[in-house]
Amino acid sequence: MQFKEDLAGGVGVRSPTLIKALVPRRTLFESSTVDVTVTVGVATTPTGSADEFTYTR
Repeated sequence: MQFKEDLAGGVGVRSPTLIKALVPRRTLFESSTVDVTVTVGVATTPTGSADEFTYTR
C-alpha cells in the first residue's frame, strides 16, 4: 500500500473489504491530499477521488 510514493507501514488485511495500515509521515508544512494505491503482484488499483487521503497539519 502506498500513499503517493511513500510505502505504508504495518499493513494488515482485516477482511475482504478492509485493509489497515500505518500512514507514512510527511515532512510537508501544509495540508496535502495524496492518492492511496494497493499493489498485488503486477496489478495496482486505479486512482480516483475515492482513494484519496488528506494529511493535515
